[in-house]
Amino acid sequence: MNEILFFLSAIIAYGMIVFVAKYFGKGGLMAWIAASVILANIAVTKQVKMFGLDVTLGNIMFSSVYLCTDIISEVYGKKESKKAVNGGLIAAVGFIVFGNIINFAIPNDLDYVSGALKEILAFTSRTTAASVICFYLSNLCDVWLFDKFRNKSKKHLWLRNNVCTIVCNCVENFVMIFGAFIGIYDVKTCAMIAACTCVVEIIAGLLDTPFVYLGRKFAKKEVTNHS
Repeated sequence: MNEILFFLSAIIAYGMIVFVAKYFGKGGLMAWIAASVILANIAVTKQVKMFGLDVTLGNIMFSSVYLCTDIISEVYGKKESKKAVNGGLIAAVGFIVFGNIINFAIPNDLDYVSGALKEILAFTSRTTAASVICFYLSNLCDVWLFDKFRNKSKKHLWLRNNVCTIVCNCVENFVMIFGAFIGIYDVKTCAMIAACTCVVEIIAGLLDTPFVYLGRKFAKKEVTNHS
């Protein structure tokens, strides 16, 4: 069941990014990045069994960020892609700040979600705090690496997309898992979760290949129509 949901999520998320690229262009892709950062940091707190491995959720949403930055770099340039990463960073920091404000608010007698919400937001604040640094550095690395590949050759989009996404995503994953879960799980368990999650993230990264071509195609049309 989890595997079906994984592939379904990939098709929906990547397909929506292509739709956003076509109809909303650069601004829509930046908005997707901000939303994905928040959703991914909520999802990553849940542990599931997938492909026989113990992994965290959020793989598709994290990968979708790299897909967006690659499309932005390819069509709009490195500078705009950096702006998108900075926007995602602001969204992550805002999530931590307002998540804590919500937790400090005193519920009334009619409230019935405060306990669950407090537990979720308190935990996601830790994961998001760990993720902020990982997200920012890994995505800047992705932008830099993608730009280096692109400057050497405008061909082989599939290669630079996959290499940049998979390398940066897996490095981020290891640092993120240890930052978020060390102390909750032992080192061995954290390493196992990180390694297993990397396998799923590699699959998620490979799945976005046709979508990066579609995203580039429609984003370029959007630029042409508005020029």
